Amino acid sequence: MDNSEEIAQRITDIIISPDSAIGLVHGILSVPVDLGYLAYGFFDTDSYHAHETETIRIIESIKRGILEHDRITDAIQIILNDFNKYVSESEKNKTYSRSFFSVVGRTATNTVIAGKVAIAIAQGTSFFVKVRGGVIGNILLVGGMKESCSRSNRRNPWWCISLVFVILCILF
Repeated sequence: MDNSEEIAQRITDIIISPDSAIGLVHGILSVPVDLGYLAYGFFDTDSYHAHETETIRIIESIKRGILEHDRITDAIQIILNDFNKYVSESEKNKTYSRSFFSVVGRTATNTVIAGKVAIAIAQGTSFFVKVRGGVIGNILLVGGMKESCSRSNRRNPWWCISLVFVILCILF
């Protein structure tokens, strides 16, 4: 990609793609699943200790600096280098489109739902109440994603990468 027109054309191809709609729908449909995992983690007292240990492991990793800018940058650089080396251009565009719009769909859907719940609870329609409800809802969504990650990481450890990606998108 030598010039800006090629770069702009590739960005347009990624945004205006059927895969972006698939990613958006996936993001929208994943919100109830994550909130369900949050509720399941609250009520499942039989395996509380095992999942609490998983939570402590995640917190300890964060304390040790797993989310430091340099480490994240290095990890992303390694992953993207390998990804660019082995994946075709059309598969890259498909993956970028689905991933980006999945995060957008998840965050937007949860913000709308949490804002409506906050307005219903507060009995008011203030913009401040709606925004605060959306922020709290997204924090709860991350908690649900953590529950889902800790329950499924034994079967699929790569799923936890999406949790880190979503947390980074919310933080930055």
